[in-house]
Amino acid sequence: MKPQAYLLLTLVLTSLVTLSQPLAIAAGSGDWSERIPGSSNVGSRRLADREGEIFAIGPAADSDGNRVLCPAPDDSNPAAESEFCRGGIELAELSRVIDGQHFEDTAQSHSRVLLFNRELAPFETTVILGLQNKLTDLLAGRSGSIVVLEPDTGAVLALATTLADEDGLVSASPPGSIFKLVVYATGLEQGVIDAGTSFSDEVEYNGVPNFGRRVCGGDLRTVIALSCNTSVVRAAGLSAADNSNDLAEMAAKFGIDGTRRFALIEASTVGADFDRDLGATSIGQFNVRLNPMTAASLAATIANSGTRMTPSFVVDPDAPGTEAMSMQTAEILAQGMAGAVDVGTAAGAAPKLDAALKTGTAEDERSGFDDAWTIGFAPRHEPVVAVAVFLDGEGAGRSLAGGVDAAPLALSAMDLYLSTFLRGGQ
Repeated sequence: MKPQAYLLLTLVLTSLVTLSQPLAIAAGSGDWSERIPGSSNVGSRRLADREGEIFAIGPAADSDGNRVLCPAPDDSNPAAESEFCRGGIELAELSRVIDGQHFEDTAQSHSRVLLFNRELAPFETTVILGLQNKLTDLLAGRSGSIVVLEPDTGAVLALATTLADEDGLVSASPPGSIFKLVVYATGLEQGVIDAGTSFSDEVEYNGVPNFGRRVCGGDLRTVIALSCNTSVVRAAGLSAADNSNDLAEMAAKFGIDGTRRFALIEASTVGADFDRDLGATSIGQFNVRLNPMTAASLAATIANSGTRMTPSFVVDPDAPGTEAMSMQTAEILAQGMAGAVDVGTAAGAAPKLDAALKTGTAEDERSGFDDAWTIGFAPRHEPVVAVAVFLDGEGAGRSLAGGVDAAPLALSAMDLYLSTFLRGGQ
């Protein structure tokens, strides 16, 4: 199985076994652990994407008797089942990934049934395989990730990545300027800044220069659109003077809290000592790390008027959202992101779309190259899709920039979803 397929299946499975609410699905007869792996009495369980297309089948058994969930046979892999799904996800291996517990014990009856009862219809996940494949094509071999979410449910519609390491892990990286949204949200919620706050036109503040050492300033919506470093450092200072812990608490509301929510995606964190270099932290450097899923969720939360829906491959209809910020704060951030497309850092990006974006360029001290980020949502009013794009400078062999390299992919990904895969049309 290709590394990306391994990642996708594992993420789906870990969503299944970590649901907060049991699924209302009838239990089948017998316990799967009592069945003989690979024999005719082992029920075949299928996982389907949102449109009903099968992308995984199981269980089968490899030559050592390990139960595996396999990629569905297709033209490129017609003998997946007969070859014991070589390279498939071993449930024994998965059990070591999930908190070191046994898969049988953590899955509980509803998830066991989902995977192993042949009497049930395919279980539908949130993934859109057609979109997933198109986004993989969109990456075109570049080192990066694209995540697409549904803002009002948290449904993961696609996660395309070429960055999973040999263990299938997608790492978290410095987010650069997309983290400014968290800083501004903190100040707005505290009341130390508002939409009318005017930031000085300047080249540098507290040792932090603007990108390209350009003069930058204006009201809050303008400095978000133009991504002024000096302004966000000033805003972070105002927040810290009010309460030094508020930035970390706000970050946690967006899922940036050091908690690993998916087995194969590294946790996002602001860093325990974030205030030791508040200037670098405020521009998404120092010890701040985001993974693409959390980054997409940040955009989705703004799109969803400040309510964060936890990203999941299996949506629990009864799961409540959490209020990360007020509707008013989300609206101000959204207006700044719309400005980035109209006159700011993403103004030159194509295709043209009724979207709101925040770009980011982050220094990677390990490689010496700059990475590129863009997050956003569309349409601007009543958004139905949110996206995060991360491109790795080291993999490209050169420094990248959010507005130049990542923003076009973010717009293309959302345009693709809106034009081709949105249920019921626009």
